[in-house]
Amino acid sequence: MNLSSSFDEPARLLTIHYAGEPSLEEWKAAMLAAMSDPRFGPGIKLLLDRRLVGTPSSDFVHGVSDFVSLHQAALSQCRAAILVGGKGAYGMARMGQALLTFHGVEFEILESTTALEEWLRR
Repeated sequence: MNLSSSFDEPARLLTIHYAGEPSLEEWKAAMLAAMSDPRFGPGIKLLLDRRLVGTPSSDFVHGVSDFVSLHQAALSQCRAAILVGGKGAYGMARMGQALLTFHGVEFEILESTTALEEWLRR
């Protein structure tokens, strides 16, 4: 399985861990499972940890944007971030950031564990 999730209750942090490059369908299933968790709700921190995988395709990023558009009400209530591991992944995350902002969902792009720690403290 390319995706798994964990929940840190004291931090109210839901993390989706990427062990391999998921298909869009696999990603959607993981997100739907995360969003159906009873702990998911307003004020939750959602982290997509992509450090271990490469650069997603533009088709994948557009598919994520379409999914977010359909689930904007739930996802706009989260603090979301993506942790990337390279310049290509950062560039695609910026493209995704622009698309998702259009749908009213904002997220931060983090490039290091130091940036992650700062984001978690805020």
